[in-house]
Amino acid sequence: MSLDVPFHYQQMAEQLHHLLGRFFVTFARVELNLSLRVGDSGSFSEKLERYIDEVGSRFSDNDEEFHKIATWYMAADSLRVKRNLFAHGRWGILQNAQLVAHVVGYPPNTQVERRFPLSELNSLVKEAELVDKELTKIAW
Repeated sequence: MSLDVPFHYQQMAEQLHHLLGRFFVTFARVELNLSLRVGDSGSFSEKLERYIDEVGSRFSDNDEEFHKIATWYMAADSLRVKRNLFAHGRWGILQNAQLVAHVVGYPPNTQVERRFPLSELNSLVKEAELVDKELTKIAW
């Protein structure tokens, strides 16, 4: 199913559900693999800190492997922020505009809505999958 052609509501809903499922399953796999490396106690953020402390300390700041680890760490932390935001928000479909809406907070004062095309969510899924793939390539 191409993300460039207009979808009907049901098609958009199915694509949204599919992409969100891939995103959350991929995040869960990243967290599992990280937990296997640093232990399962604590939040994802705490596991990331332990990982960067334990693995990163083996390399100097000038080492190429250190830069790979630091780059992965930043991408994984960004993924964590998106996961938290996505998990605690509400989703809607704006069929006429061919956009999905993600809403965090509650009306009237604290609600924040962000609208974007499904193709942007697809890109976020690909980012998550890259974070997962890169974890297998960097140092233990």
